[in-house]
This record gives sequence, structure tokens and C-alpha cells, in this order.
Amino acid sequence: MKKRLLSLALALVMVFSLLPINAFAINAFALGNTRILSQPTSITVQAGGTAEFSVSAINTADPTATLYYIWYDAEKLTNVIGVGTMDTFLEQFDGAKLGEGRTLTITNAQKDMKIACAVYRQAKIDSITIPADV
Repeated sequence: MKKRLLSLALALVMVFSLLPINAFAINAFALGNTRILSQPTSITVQAGGTAEFSVSAINTADPTATLYYIWYDAEKLTNVIGVGTMDTFLEQFDGAKLGEGRTLTITNAQKDMKIACAVYRQAKIDSITIPADV
């Protein structure tokens, strides 16, 4: 019952974090030990205009851990899967990736774009590097 309530609560958080406001909707998320400190905000710009977004996060288990940020088109990739090797993790962003890093600048913005940001760190299991805390 507790797992079901937690799943429902997480689903509600994910649904309410998708706030379409004219040209842009942002959903930045992280699970595990990675926590979002500063959410990107939805903004409105004229079609063809420029928009900038930023996000700030920390890994609570290891505050010195390097975090990676991938911004992507949430219309093309609706469900990020944080399992597998780094290669398989990164392959899912093919065709949807808009940028990397804590900030994203979109030039030539289009109507009703939905942009999301995946925040993760890398971990090693034996000699294999995997995404962690996505």
C-alpha cells in the first residue's frame, strides 16, 4: 500500500510539473540522491525568439559528485529510462537532445515546445560506467 501511494504521489508530481505556458513547458526531474535546487521556469517568447533556461542540482549522498544535464524535446522522448550502460542511456536521447549543461539557450523558438532536463551522475560497477540517480 505504501509503494502504491508513493507511486501515485510521484505520478502527481510529474503531472503537475509539466506546466505548458504558451511557447515552452519545462519538466526537470531527478530521483535517488540527486535533488533539484533550482527548477527551470516556463517562459513565453515570440516564435523565432530566444529563450534561456537553467537548472541547479546537487547529489545529497556526495555533494562533490559531478552532475550531468541533458536537455531534450519532451515531445520526442516521453519517458527517460535511467538503466543500462552510459551508451544505452544516452542513445535514447538521439533525435531529441537539445543541449547539455546547467543552462540551455533556444534560438528560433517554435510554438508550444515542450523541453525537459534529465539530471544524473555517473557511477561505476566493475568496469562499466552507468547513469545513476537519474
